Amino acid sequence: MIIHDGRRYAIGTSDDTAVLGDWNCDGTTTPALLRSADSQVAVFHHWPPPDDVIAPSQVAVHPHARDLEVVSGPSCDRLRVIDTTGSRFFEETP
Repeated sequence: MIIHDGRRYAIGTSDDTAVLGDWNCDGTTTPALLRSADSQVAVFHHWPPPDDVIAPSQVAVHPHARDLEVVSGPSCDRLRVIDTTGSRFFEETP
């Protein structure tokens, strides 16, 4: 559960990892989620309206991913995916 602007958002399951960062440099933090069941990383660029659901802006599978880390930058944040062999930045794909 994540609280943003006084609203509660359910994201993922208790086994998943969720972090908040400004992924698209718009000044608003939004979630990224690592689904532990399938190593899928989902990044959201917006919050859903009340009582609605949105799809992630970007999704990628990172085999053996174990955790997520937010790396702060001067104007945006970057998402680091930590796996069993080290880490790498999440790369958005068109």
